[in-house]
Amino acid sequence: MANDTSIQCSFLIYHKIEKTDSLTTVSVVASVWNGMLFPVALAANGLVCTAILKHRELRVRASNTLLLLLSMSDFFVAFAVQPLYTLRRFLELKERYICWVMLSYRVLWHLSIGTSFIILFVIACERYIALFYTFKYKQIITVPRLVIFTGVFVASWTIFVISRFFGLSTAQYYTAAISFIVTYVTFIIFVYIRIFRLARRHHFQISSTLTAQSSTTARESKITKTTAYIVGAVLTCYSPLLMSLVAVKFFDDKIFHYYVFPVTDCFVFCNSALNPLIYCWRNSDLRQCIRMLLQFCERKETNSPLCSLRHKVTAIPSSNT
Repeated sequence: MANDTSIQCSFLIYHKIEKTDSLTTVSVVASVWNGMLFPVALAANGLVCTAILKHRELRVRASNTLLLLLSMSDFFVAFAVQPLYTLRRFLELKERYICWVMLSYRVLWHLSIGTSFIILFVIACERYIALFYTFKYKQIITVPRLVIFTGVFVASWTIFVISRFFGLSTAQYYTAAISFIVTYVTFIIFVYIRIFRLARRHHFQISSTLTAQSSTTARESKITKTTAYIVGAVLTCYSPLLMSLVAVKFFDDKIFHYYVFPVTDCFVFCNSALNPLIYCWRNSDLRQCIRMLLQFCERKETNSPLCSLRHKVTAIPSSNT
């Protein structure tokens, strides 16, 4: 580790170190794992996005619109961020350090992480209003409002990320970024604790009565449980990265860059492939629409990009949840 040089690339300082067997092993494993993940994530999220956009009955539900936005974010990760990651690791093995690759990957990676947490924040808000302000839900929550609200937050995050090109220091950037993410995570956890307590009361209500209101409550509880699985998956996959971002302040950042962050990045990328599987498992309507898309491709026997997706994903479960 003593033999290293620093490469200045715009606002990035990239540490070049001597290649070792352990470094090669970590890079190869991370690249191979990521190389297997991103085609699956690309195909699965592409199917989810197409199904929701193609079927109006799915789009009109606010909860499905938020799933669409999250799936679009995951599709972007699989389409742009993960290939850049693989390219970057491959170049490192060849001891080549290309500035635009490093810079593009880092900027897009930060954009995708922030966007994921913003959408989870909006999902938590939507579920909170659905369960605690049921009678005002349709007045407060509409699909256009959700899209505009999410778009404003994502645009603000984008401006924040690219502000590094205009002089925002690394220390200031990471302090603000970690503060934002911690705030989002704290709010999401608080909301779901309250939702969990309410769900316990609703479970007793549903067991005791068979009214139309209890049926509505059961449907909302199922949607909430689905989003809880999604939030849990995201937090699980992102937790190693968040802990590493804190721990790196107390250790040699070169060790983290070459040995720890490749592992945490793979956990983050796993989430992009995991989310659409959760959608299909929990949402029978979405599952049926995706099955119809795949059957349409089979009937047409076409070589279009959409139809080729069916060869890259596993079979969709047929049982209703």
